[in-house]
Amino acid sequence: MAYDRIVKHYDNVVDTYINLPFYLKHEYSDFLLSYIKPLTLDKTVLDIGCGTCHFSELLNAKKLTCVDPSKEMLSERPLLNNQEKHISDGIGFLKNIHSQYDVIILKECLHHFSDEDKLTLLKLCYENANTTIIVARPNDNQYPWFKKAQESFENNSVKISSLKNMLVELNFSFIKETLLVPIKIPSGQWLKMIKNRFWSNLSYVSDIELLKGVHEIQIRDEKEILFNDKIVLMIATHNK
Repeated sequence: MAYDRIVKHYDNVVDTYINLPFYLKHEYSDFLLSYIKPLTLDKTVLDIGCGTCHFSELLNAKKLTCVDPSKEMLSERPLLNNQEKHISDGIGFLKNIHSQYDVIILKECLHHFSDEDKLTLLKLCYENANTTIIVARPNDNQYPWFKKAQESFENNSVKISSLKNMLVELNFSFIKETLLVPIKIPSGQWLKMIKNRFWSNLSYVSDIELLKGVHEIQIRDEKEILFNDKIVLMIATHNK
């Protein structure tokens, strides 16, 4: 994992991140919660790569442990009575804990790990929880942005076939669902998300490439941005 790059990216974007549609849009969170919340209700939950903890705080967990390498992200929301927060990467945290969890959540974070580190992380999840829930945007997702951004996304996203092979290798039993979340965003907000590098893959795009890309979108002169956000949900349990 390009640890320093990722931490710096999220430390820098937190102020704008929390006011953008993917963060505030209730339809988006509700869609995912309808699948995940029944598995976490009244459970002990560990959320790795939790960001601000906004999503995991909606899970009604009995005890919630939130882990993220970005201090700025973790500091954005107050601590709840049933919650712990730890500034750490997922692998380092799991190697040093002495707790077992009902559920570990890996929501939109696996793309930050190399294949070797993904395998290590998933092995640690197998050893420390009964269920591991994975939420990922696959690398074949098509977004209405610009060529360089799409190339960066495809190169820095999760390859689902490779992920499935890892789960099999580690003796997980799993189910996979592909969800299409309908997204409608005013063009101005969409441009703001891109300018502020809402997606971490945009940290690999130079300032000049970003400006050219924003101009490319502006000349389309669209009032609203409409697309389906493809999300892969995988629920992995011990193979008995």
